Amino acid sequence: MESYSNLRFDVLIFILKLIYMIIIKDISVDFGGKKIFSKINFMLSKGDKIGLVGDNGVGKSTLLKVIYNDDGYYSGSINFQKNIKIGFLSQDLDFENGLTILEETKKAFTKIIHIENKINELNIDLKNSLNIKSNSYKNKLILLSKYHDEFNLYDGYNYQSKIEKILIGLGFSSKIFNDLTDTLSGGWRMRIELAKLLLNEPDILLLDEPNNHLDIDSIIFLEKFLKLYQGSIILVSHDKSFLDSVTNRTIEIDNNQIYDYNYPYSKYLSSRKSRISLQISKKKNQEKLIKNNKKLIEKFRYKSSKAVLAQKLIKKNQNLEIVTVDDFNTKKIDISFPESKIPGKVILKIKSLSKAFGSKNIISNFNFQINRGDRIAFVGKNGKGKSTLIRCIAGIEKYDGEIQKGLNVNISYFAQNQIDSIDQNKRLIDIIDENNNDHQRINSRSILGAFLFSGDDIFKKVKVLSGGEKTRLAICKLLLSPSNFLLLDEPTNHLDIKSKEVLKKSLNLFKGTLVIVSHDRDFLKDLTNKTLEFLDNSIKLYLGNISEYLDIKNLDSLLKNQNLSTKNFKIAKNKKNLKNNSFKKIKKLKNQSSKIERQIEYIEKEIKEFELKFNSKNDDSINYKNTNLFVEYNKSIEKLNLLMHNWEEINVKIENYNNHQ
Repeated sequence: MESYSNLRFDVLIFILKLIYMIIIKDISVDFGGKKIFSKINFMLSKGDKIGLVGDNGVGKSTLLKVIYNDDGYYSGSINFQKNIKIGFLSQDLDFENGLTILEETKKAFTKIIHIENKINELNIDLKNSLNIKSNSYKNKLILLSKYHDEFNLYDGYNYQSKIEKILIGLGFSSKIFNDLTDTLSGGWRMRIELAKLLLNEPDILLLDEPNNHLDIDSIIFLEKFLKLYQGSIILVSHDKSFLDSVTNRTIEIDNNQIYDYNYPYSKYLSSRKSRISLQISKKKNQEKLIKNNKKLIEKFRYKSSKAVLAQKLIKKNQNLEIVTVDDFNTKKIDISFPESKIPGKVILKIKSLSKAFGSKNIISNFNFQINRGDRIAFVGKNGKGKSTLIRCIAGIEKYDGEIQKGLNVNISYFAQNQIDSIDQNKRLIDIIDENNNDHQRINSRSILGAFLFSGDDIFKKVKVLSGGEKTRLAICKLLLSPSNFLLLDEPTNHLDIKSKEVLKKSLNLFKGTLVIVSHDRDFLKDLTNKTLEFLDNSIKLYLGNISEYLDIKNLDSLLKNQNLSTKNFKIAKNKKNLKNNSFKKIKKLKNQSSKIERQIEYIEKEIKEFELKFNSKNDDSINYKNTNLFVEYNKSIEKLNLLMHNWEEINVKIENYNNHQ
């Protein structure tokens, strides 16, 4: 009988493998006694683009490695479709010394290049052959024809242009294609590794934080590439905009389990809230049931006629599977940070600033003024001077020209290596105590709690923290110093989504002037009011936030591609047409908005009726064993969240159209 069951299971797996690319069954992973996963299950279909999400340390990267290596340090099974090609973006680079950027990238096409070399060799042989009527000559012609067919089959004539497109998209200038990879930083070498992986076109892409080291332009290029990618993707990222654009499914890892949603990130968040709401409702009802049972037990246990009933109730309570509520960060930062003196209207004047490293000019003759209340995002390709200018302003980097600080300006500076300045052997609570000059109003525990450090975490030493935790601590410490001008150089590095939200809330509470280097569009959204774009030896100012900057860039790109000039009559005519179209679109969007508002009003009434039933002590119509009521309640909440999301999207579009009239 057992062998028959095993046979049935093998047949089932065989059938599933025809449908699914990967079947993960009952995977459990332990590291040093710490449980990472406990019997998780999911399947990957062709076209699935999964965002793996969860706090740092829950096992996202571990899961990718388990799938890629399949080296057996887990229990359970992983079944792959036959001949599946899997590509994994490894953080461990193994580059061959002495190769150029182009040569290293060409490794993605070893088969094509091998065929190309064979074709070249045969062409030389045929050219040098003396007897064109010989069998050897004829055989070589046949072989050459075969290689040409193979070359065409693998799209060999386009591989050079594919390499150039990917490298340029990831931020490489064609001028440096022949530079040695030995001269590049780790970040740029990682881009080459990513380029090779994308050019390989595996059936399944496993990407562990591919946005690391990429600037906004490169992130947008990668986003568009992955959106159109024909294969399947499992992706770890802390960039909400990137996840929303690329993925069509979200798997959350929490408490050693996974939760699978057929939505991109933002819609998953809405469903997650509904899941938590339902868990909370179930938890409350279960606690109420247990409490009522205990009352009955106490009432009946000493009555001989009711003793059997009391025992049944005791057993019932013992056998109940306790409802757990997954962690959900609803913490609001309600602390205010120490303020410095109010500065003058002008925070900073930059006059004719230039900076070079050796013979390479980074910033040339830059003039700029930062005023009180400015919140400026520094964006642009890596190596164009963003961090350099921040260091010049902070007084760390020498420069030519002049920087004049305004009246009562007090600068706080966050560098990418900020954590190195903190004593690694000190406890978190001690570090915050030393820097908290406002103990009477707010205690250090509350401050650490606002930055997601709670319980025994606050007594940990700095040296045992993860990279993201150290960054959070460093920012927390920085914000405790009285300041009216913050300089932040890539503060979101190593931070997960939850930590980024905490940082963003903190910065929105900061009442001073802000300059920030970041490549995270979602993080910068609604945080800044000016954008400085760093180009080759020039810096361009855009008034408005990051979204407005990107809209303008998209329009400029469109005009450039169409070879149009803003002074051209065609543009003027096009703008008029666009304006007319905008009015039509706004009218249509407003109608949609009104319709959704009516639906929202109806659903809110429905939810209120459910909640009145739940809260009513005298309503005997509620059978708590019947979960249908809670399922319907949950569905209503999901509908409301979806409607609210759609309503917000429509009204953002209306606002954008109005702003561009």
